[in-house]
This record gives sequence, C-alpha cells and structure tokens, in this order.
Amino acid sequence: MRVDGTVILYRRQQDLSPANERQVGGEHYRHRPIQPWDYIVANNIPFLEGSAIKHITRHREKAGRQDLEKAIHYLQKALETYYPLDNSAALKLSVSDSQAMPGEEKR
Repeated sequence: MRVDGTVILYRRQQDLSPANERQVGGEHYRHRPIQPWDYIVANNIPFLEGSAIKHITRHREKAGRQDLEKAIHYLQKALETYYPLDNSAALKLSVSDSQAMPGEEKR
C-alpha cells in the first residue's frame, strides 16, 4: 500500500500450458509415465494415502530419506484415523462411496 492509501496490485503472468507439461519447483515428477496426481485422481485416493504415494514416488529424485519419513508419517496418520487402537477415540469421518473403509458400508 502506498502512503496515500492506494493499493497497487501485481499480477503474475499466468502460464496457460497444461499442468502436466510444467512443474513448479523441480523435475522429479515430469519424467514419469504417469504423474502421481494423475494416479491419485484416477483411483479416487484420499488425501493421506495420496500424499504417501507422492512422497514414495519422488524420494529418489528429491528428498531421499525425508520423503520416505514423510510417507510413513502420512500412513501413520491414516492408521490412527481409520483403524484406531482405541475405538472410543475414533474420529467420525464422512466418507464418500468410493472412500469407504474396509468393512464399512458405503453411503
């Protein structure tokens, strides 16, 4: 904001190329026959599992051990959320038909 109170808005030039043809922050997905987000979307995989897939897929090209530790962290959260050891502490989740957990009726 300027001293006189006017606001200057900056607009970054938008890249209109398809998302799969560019990558922000590296090249660790672009060389893959199928990008993780395409696999995740095509299989309607929920966030926690999809995030683990993303980190497992890229660990050799990006952050190595840290990516595998992140994948484990997401899977740990999935276990705690979907299969809690203490059933009284289970989160009540609203899941779609395609995301119903094993043994759970689809809604």
